[in-house]
Amino acid sequence: MADASSFHALLVGINDYGGSDLSDGNTDANLECAVPDAERMREFLVDKLSVPSGNVISLHDREATRQNILGTFRSHFIDNPRIKIGDPILFFYAGHGTQNPSSLQEPTEENSDLDQDGDDNLHEAICPADRLEDAVPDIEDRELAKLLMELADRKGDNITVIMDCCHSGSGTRSAPAQGRKKHVARHIPPLRHTRPLATSVSRAPSGYRHVGMKPGALHSHVLLAACRNIEQAYEIRAKDRAGGWFTSQLLKLFSSSSLPTTSYSSLMAKIPQLRFEADEEDEGDEEGPSATLMTVTQTPQCEGKRKDGLLFGGKGLGADRRLVRMRTVGQEIKVEAGSIQGVTPGCRFLVQRGDRFTEDYVGEAVATRVEAVSSYVDIHFGESPPLDGCFARISYRPDPPYCISFTSPASSGPQDVVKAGLEASMEAERRDVDVNLVLSDPQQARLIVTVHGDKMEFTRNWPLLVQHCAPIPVAAVPLESGPSKNGEVDIQKVCTAARFDFYLHHENPDHPYRKNVSAKLYKVRSDRLDRTRDLAEGGVAHLQDDSYAAYALYLESHAGVNLYPAVYYFDPSNHSIQEMYKAPTHNAGAAPLKRALTIGTEITGSPFYFYLEHGEEQDTGFVKIFLSERYAEMKIIEQDEEFEPAPSIEGKARNRSAEAEQDERPGDWDTITLCIKVYRDLASARV
Repeated sequence: MADASSFHALLVGINDYGGSDLSDGNTDANLECAVPDAERMREFLVDKLSVPSGNVISLHDREATRQNILGTFRSHFIDNPRIKIGDPILFFYAGHGTQNPSSLQEPTEENSDLDQDGDDNLHEAICPADRLEDAVPDIEDRELAKLLMELADRKGDNITVIMDCCHSGSGTRSAPAQGRKKHVARHIPPLRHTRPLATSVSRAPSGYRHVGMKPGALHSHVLLAACRNIEQAYEIRAKDRAGGWFTSQLLKLFSSSSLPTTSYSSLMAKIPQLRFEADEEDEGDEEGPSATLMTVTQTPQCEGKRKDGLLFGGKGLGADRRLVRMRTVGQEIKVEAGSIQGVTPGCRFLVQRGDRFTEDYVGEAVATRVEAVSSYVDIHFGESPPLDGCFARISYRPDPPYCISFTSPASSGPQDVVKAGLEASMEAERRDVDVNLVLSDPQQARLIVTVHGDKMEFTRNWPLLVQHCAPIPVAAVPLESGPSKNGEVDIQKVCTAARFDFYLHHENPDHPYRKNVSAKLYKVRSDRLDRTRDLAEGGVAHLQDDSYAAYALYLESHAGVNLYPAVYYFDPSNHSIQEMYKAPTHNAGAAPLKRALTIGTEITGSPFYFYLEHGEEQDTGFVKIFLSERYAEMKIIEQDEEFEPAPSIEGKARNRSAEAEQDERPGDWDTITLCIKVYRDLASARV
């Protein structure tokens, strides 16, 4: 379980560019608010999130040289033995940004406007304090991309990059014109005669050429950018609110939001577009003063594979996603989990105050009557405290039992450790997994565990894998057991696999909407749905590996009732369950499914991307759509490959009038599952 001590940050703020080369002879390119922005970000991390000050390194002005920025990134992040896989990492930059021609030719009138839409003709860059022609180049997005990929490989992808500078929408503040203005941009022209980058950097995969250029390319991190790559980022020099406009907006929301329950995308959706009128001279028109007014905009961007996930991966922020709300309804008590989440009569819950990680439970609750998305419970408290502010999580599920078996080709001490630990944990009714594990013979087992030397193999007799994967791949995970560990880590891996299987195959046997609701998968081209062909016709999609190919779901209903969809991706390769789409109650501007709903366009979030990891020839995953007549708190099913508990994505605020309406009609629920198969070479695959 992570806490604030696992959080590490590198904060760069540069006001003083006095010793650098500004290319155009502009001597007034210094900023005023970049260093204060970095200082305010540090204050937030240390004072508000309780991140140890030693975990936060700040580089200001002359300290923020090219060598120091790159070297500190490596030493503080990549080579830091104290950072474990999955720990939250933040890189923050406030200062000037620029764009360099990718062909490395000298900027001219003819090529200065290339790549205004983010093509390959320009590379975005951040400007170190010591930038100098033919000596000290800017730090291009390709270099940052290479470092971020290496960091993700070493420490996991819980990486957040915040860029408050110009052209940050593609990976990385414009030089002020003469005179003092309220809005000052953070941008300076590129260095002329820019030296080619080192070969190792130039060979960075093209998908990462622009850090954040295409949402599908950001597999290593989440980028919060001050503006689009065709815009400039501004700092406000008003007496009452001086600072980078973007950083100021972020910090304001950081302070006013419930961070443990806030996602990147939901936070960024609250930041408005900055708009103001400026004359062309203020925008750096070199032809001289002009009275022509133009509307200037700054549009913050949120990009990355995990942008719908929790801020900083939810780690270090304290909330537990396994928790659901408890509330009083008349004389009865309800928990916000029902049959759609796998609750059955007799299911037990642990009750605690607040939604934070804790072992301080105040009582227990037992489900007596189960509805579609909630359950009525009897509570057992030592002192019968009030329920205000109490949450519950499933601690024991009596039905259905989940059968597992252990086999061994030879005598295996490590396997005996794992098996003995699992048996002991079942007798003790483990509190950290909500699947009822039962040892059985191999013929009845859904999961067969075999220990081979230093690894543990899972034979998975799961219907959907049997149907769509022939032969069924054996999942292998490293074995970490030892006499001192009592098999605890490996037991958790077994539980993770069992839990994955349970929720992948969990469904309503009555299927009330199965005949009236359909789900189709389409490509997204230029932000528009290409409905020429349903790629998941028959429930299976065969896709060519392409990290830039965008997809969207199209749901159509003739059920006659409003339905709330929640979409999850089940990855059998690592047993993770990741949210793809939040139900509409928590999606501003989105509507429930009435007749038709597109999931994966601007109104309903962002497109989906399915791709192969390095070395994979093909992969299979499942998109599961949960449908309910009432909003369902589905966050409790989520898990990463280690099933480390993480905070919920949803906030505490609820529509009370909607709750009152929902209490009058329990509603029903159903699911639709699509199989997604991705191939390195689709044309040669037998499909």
